Amino acid sequence: MIDTTDSYIQKDELVKIARKQMILEMQMGFIVYDVEGKIVEINELASKYYGSKQAHLYNHTEQERLSGFPPEYYFGERTLTLGIPFRNHTVSWKVGDKNHNFVVDTMLLKDDDKMTIGCCVLIKDISDVKSLELQIQHNERLAMVGQIAAGAAHEIRNPITSIRGFLQFMKKSLVQNDMKKEIEYTEVMISELDRITDLLNEFLLLSKPRDLTITQCNPQEIIGDITPVIAGEAMLVDVDVEYQLNNTPDIRVDRELIKQVFLNIAQNAIEAMSGRGKLNISVDYNEADGFVKFNFKDMGPGIPAYMIDKIFDPFFTTKDMGTGLGLAVCQRIISDLGGQIKVVSKGFGSTFCIMLPAVI
Repeated sequence: MIDTTDSYIQKDELVKIARKQMILEMQMGFIVYDVEGKIVEINELASKYYGSKQAHLYNHTEQERLSGFPPEYYFGERTLTLGIPFRNHTVSWKVGDKNHNFVVDTMLLKDDDKMTIGCCVLIKDISDVKSLELQIQHNERLAMVGQIAAGAAHEIRNPITSIRGFLQFMKKSLVQNDMKKEIEYTEVMISELDRITDLLNEFLLLSKPRDLTITQCNPQEIIGDITPVIAGEAMLVDVDVEYQLNNTPDIRVDRELIKQVFLNIAQNAIEAMSGRGKLNISVDYNEADGFVKFNFKDMGPGIPAYMIDKIFDPFFTTKDMGTGLGLAVCQRIISDLGGQIKVVSKGFGSTFCIMLPAVI
């Protein structure tokens, strides 16, 4: 007969170790409360979400240690008081200086006699999922605009080309007859038709599929190609441009399209400074995430918080003569190249960061 006592002890010890390891390493906040609402167990992630230390929270109620949170965020206390657990309860609060989205689940803990002896709270950070959902929605809007654009642009271009051709023919006759006022009117009409054509071209850049000519490029050389254009734009409005081009790996991009993106971002930054200030353009490499980062930092008035989430939407613009498609086109191009574009603006100045995968 085999003595299984040691085997049972080993299994019991293994379960204890597994439970302890799970609490320490699980990718969600985990808190256990006794029947009085005091925290008897909390993992490091949960304490981080609450902006505190584990030792500071142990053996205290939420009211005693989470004074900065509204009462509706006392999930343990509410579960014990109401006797009703939360299921997929979505909330958000700031962790540090960033807003995070969470899903909270709670459960009542009962003994063998079905008496409540405490509760458990699980907090899952879904900020990345929420961000992905917003990005998908944004891409769907862009795709819809692109589909409309692709169909309409070709139909509109043909009559515009004809009208512009006849106006140029008329202009020659007006010049021959020295009709100066009529010549001026004709030039305005031609200029407006050219503006419509430019708008149609931006529409087409939002449509898919797009043929990309992908080549391996040196980031510093790309910035070097557009430096004269940026310098000319900046000189006209007395803006200084400063470059910090660190050595980085190459990137695989459509050279002409990425130059279009950089010029658009730089021109927006120059315009934002209203004729004074400094534009800082830097190139760096983050080995941890594998991205080459292009930063365009201006000294303008900044972007109000309520606008940050809208600036990449089609047709959203603060410019009198803007189409609201420039940044939408830039985001589409960067997305097609496997990169990301982000903006940070805190009261004074804005920084646009374009991240593209490095060729390792």
